[in-house]
Amino acid sequence: MSEVSVFILTYNESVNIRRCLESLRGFSDDIVIVDSFSTDDTLEICRQFGSSIFQHEFVNHALQCNWALESIEFRYDWILRLDSDEILPERLKAELNHLAASTNHDITGVYLNRRQYFMNRWLKHGGVYPHYILRMFRQGCGYYENKTEEHFVLKRGAATKAKNDFLEDNRNNNMKFWLLKHAALAEGEIRDTLARSFFGLFYTSSIDISCVSAFSTGCRALSITSTSLSGIDTTSIHVFTS
Repeated sequence: MSEVSVFILTYNESVNIRRCLESLRGFSDDIVIVDSFSTDDTLEICRQFGSSIFQHEFVNHALQCNWALESIEFRYDWILRLDSDEILPERLKAELNHLAASTNHDITGVYLNRRQYFMNRWLKHGGVYPHYILRMFRQGCGYYENKTEEHFVLKRGAATKAKNDFLEDNRNNNMKFWLLKHAALAEGEIRDTLARSFFGLFYTSSIDISCVSAFSTGCRALSITSTSLSGIDTTSIHVFTS
């Protein structure tokens, strides 16, 4: 076992969570589930693996992660954060075990490279891979910035990169699920951008995002509309073809 604590955010993840926890066998004996009051079998599956379970109302990703880091007593100095649809391969487990045991104290974070799958296909292109995310860090050395895109900020120390990939493979993925998920992410990034800009003073929180099927076969469009107080709409349409 490595001296690394793991915490995983969950909400109705019974389709994914078992594969995630199975990938952690032999890696950590401190696996913490931070659940947003799931109504499916997620927590029963987590109990089968001996995970510690905490529940907290979900507002956004950053606040949920920061609540966990501030409120839960993790067993080890190093903490690894995973999502329920992510998998830790054997080579990465061995590498992280080595890093946790041998890294100098001035290194307080580790970037992991995400290999993302969509409907059983590895997304190698389009800027999706490689994609490094700061996912392992020492306790008390950072926090999650309150924004839609995941961003862990180190308060002290420096970060290194792991050589091996972790996997993201959401078994819920189909075209509808994918579009709705990324529509929600796009909405959040619009809000983040407006909040940081001068125009944020003039915008309401009314942002309408809809997924519509185009009339042509095999084509879908994602429409994002944000409405300002002045009544002026701005619309962006992204077309996906199969």
